[in-house]
Order: sequence, then structure tokens, then C-alpha cells
Amino acid sequence: MDAGMEHNAIRREAPVAGKPDPVTTGLQRLFAAIADEPIPDEFLKLLDEIDSRGKGTTQ
Repeated sequence: MDAGMEHNAIRREAPVAGKPDPVTTGLQRLFAAIADEPIPDEFLKLLDEIDSRGKGTTQ
């Protein structure tokens, strides 16, 4: 790493056993919130159209 990049490096404490890492916890919460969202109907329709084209048929 050159001297310029070292100045801007993000420093984090090493994880402590038994203590949750706040970054990991935040990312897990974000993923869970996104995974729980319903898939929009328009996107499902688009996927169906793509599947149909791949099989050689059209709707």
C-alpha cells in the first residue's frame, strides 16, 4: 500500500469473541429487510416473458 492510500485506510478494531461486530449485524439486518420484501408483479411478469422466450414460445 502506498503512503497516500494508507492515510485514507479505514481502521477497525479486531472482533472480540462473544461481542457482535456492528458492521456484520447491520449488514445482516439490511439483508433480512430486503429478503422479506415481496417481488414486484412487473418483475415476475418480466421473468415469465424471459422464460417463455427461452423455450421458443411467446405470450
